[in-house]
Amino acid sequence: MTNTKKDFIAIAKIINKRISAHRFNNPNKVLMGEHIAKDLSDYFETRNPKFNKQLFLNACLKENG
Repeated sequence: MTNTKKDFIAIAKIINKRISAHRFNNPNKVLMGEHIAKDLSDYFETRNPKFNKQLFLNACLKENG
């Protein structure tokens, strides 16, 4: 089964929520979140030819506020 845009959006929101929660108080956790987002984007790119890696990373790493 191929993941859909809806799946990627949900995953990006989850990652972004966790990174945002730790952005100022726990910089190491933010860095770990960035690595997880990058690793997942590499994997998703192999699973879905329409996957937009940069869009996914931007959604995961955007700052809220």
